[in-house]
Amino acid sequence: MKYLIALAVLASATASVSESAVQAMQADETPMFRSIRAMGGSNRNYFVTDIFWGDYTNNLQYKNRFASWVNANYGSMGGQYASYCWYGDDENAAYEKRDRVVHEKRSSGNNVILTNWGA
Repeated sequence: MKYLIALAVLASATASVSESAVQAMQADETPMFRSIRAMGGSNRNYFVTDIFWGDYTNNLQYKNRFASWVNANYGSMGGQYASYCWYGDDENAAYEKRDRVVHEKRSSGNNVILTNWGA
């Protein structure tokens, strides 16, 4: 009986380690994109990244890196900006979502600038 309990505990521990390893691996494999826009003035620029694969829980890191990149490549956004991050279940879903966002922003009068930035 002790042998069976030990095997059950070992199997359970192995399964949870395997699930954790798989979840950690999948966390870096989420297709997503970021966008950023200035918050004031006449600047209607709305910057959108390409789809990149990463860990969605690192939103702040991606936000800061993309904002720094936009400021370096397009000039200062004036200090205040809004940044957004979306993801899809797969690459095609992420592109479809990005295309909808781009269309919505262009329809509302924003100057959408598609970038090839990726994390």
